[in-house]
Amino acid sequence: QRPGITDLATLLFRDEELLLDAEADPERAYRERVLPTKLALNLEYQRHRSLLTDLKVILLTAKYSFTSALPDAAYIRKTVLSK
Repeated sequence: QRPGITDLATLLFRDEELLLDAEADPERAYRERVLPTKLALNLEYQRHRSLLTDLKVILLTAKYSFTSALPDAAYIRKTVLSK
Protein backbone atom coordinates (compact mmCIF):
# COMPACT_ATOMS: atom_id res chain seq x y z
CA GLN A 1 0.00 0.00 0.00
CA ARG A 2 1.26 3.47 -0.84
CA PRO A 3 1.38 6.17 1.84
CA GLY A 4 -1.50 8.60 1.99
CA ILE A 5 -2.04 12.13 3.13
CA THR A 6 -3.08 11.20 6.68
CA ASP A 7 -3.26 8.20 9.00
CA LEU A 8 -3.83 7.26 12.62
CA ALA A 9 -0.29 8.22 13.58
CA THR A 10 -0.76 11.67 12.04
CA LEU A 11 -3.82 12.15 14.21
CA LEU A 12 -2.43 10.72 17.42
CA PHE A 13 1.01 12.34 17.17
CA ARG A 14 -0.14 15.77 16.09
CA ASP A 15 1.89 17.18 18.99
CA GLU A 16 4.95 14.99 18.37
CA GLU A 17 7.41 17.87 18.41
CA LEU A 18 6.13 18.97 21.83
CA LEU A 19 6.48 15.45 23.19
CA LEU A 20 10.02 15.15 21.89
CA ASP A 21 11.04 18.65 23.01
CA ALA A 22 10.21 17.63 26.58
CA GLU A 23 12.63 14.67 26.42
CA ALA A 24 16.26 14.77 27.49
CA ASP A 25 17.16 12.56 24.52
CA PRO A 26 14.55 13.18 21.79
CA GLU A 27 16.11 10.75 19.30
CA ARG A 28 16.05 7.92 21.80
CA ALA A 29 12.47 8.74 22.84
CA TYR A 30 11.46 8.66 19.18
CA ARG A 31 13.17 5.31 18.56
CA GLU A 32 11.95 3.64 21.73
CA ARG A 33 8.43 5.03 22.17
CA VAL A 34 7.09 7.06 19.26
CA LEU A 35 8.21 4.94 16.30
CA PRO A 36 7.06 1.59 17.77
CA THR A 37 3.66 3.13 18.52
CA LYS A 38 3.35 4.54 15.01
CA LEU A 39 4.24 1.17 13.48
CA ALA A 40 1.70 -0.60 15.71
CA LEU A 41 -0.95 1.91 14.60
CA ASN A 42 -0.17 1.18 10.96
CA LEU A 43 -0.56 -2.57 11.58
CA GLU A 44 -3.83 -1.96 13.42
CA TYR A 45 -5.07 0.13 10.49
CA GLN A 46 -4.17 -2.67 8.07
CA ARG A 47 -6.37 -5.09 10.03
CA HIS A 48 -9.34 -2.67 9.84
CA ARG A 49 -8.71 -1.21 6.40
CA SER A 50 -11.84 -0.24 4.48
CA LEU A 51 -13.39 2.70 2.69
CA LEU A 52 -15.33 3.54 5.85
CA THR A 53 -12.15 3.48 7.94
CA ASP A 54 -10.45 5.80 5.46
CA LEU A 55 -13.41 8.20 5.53
CA LYS A 56 -13.33 8.26 9.33
CA VAL A 57 -9.61 9.07 9.33
CA ILE A 58 -10.14 11.86 6.78
CA LEU A 59 -13.03 13.37 8.74
CA LEU A 60 -11.13 13.25 12.03
CA THR A 61 -8.10 14.81 10.35
CA ALA A 62 -10.28 17.66 9.10
CA LYS A 63 -11.87 18.04 12.54
CA TYR A 64 -8.55 18.27 14.35
CA SER A 65 -7.01 20.50 11.68
CA PHE A 66 -9.46 23.28 12.50
CA THR A 67 -9.24 23.13 16.28
CA SER A 68 -6.47 23.63 18.79
CA ALA A 69 -7.65 20.67 20.86
CA LEU A 70 -5.28 17.75 21.02
CA PRO A 71 -6.77 14.53 19.71
CA ASP A 72 -8.14 12.03 22.22
CA ALA A 73 -6.38 8.74 21.45
CA ALA A 74 -9.09 6.52 22.95
CA TYR A 75 -11.84 8.35 21.05
CA ILE A 76 -9.94 8.16 17.76
CA ARG A 77 -9.19 4.46 18.11
CA LYS A 78 -12.79 3.71 19.06
CA THR A 79 -14.17 5.80 16.20
CA VAL A 80 -11.82 4.62 13.47
CA LEU A 81 -11.25 1.01 14.39
CA SER A 82 -14.73 -0.04 15.48
CA LYS A 83 -17.06 -1.61 12.96
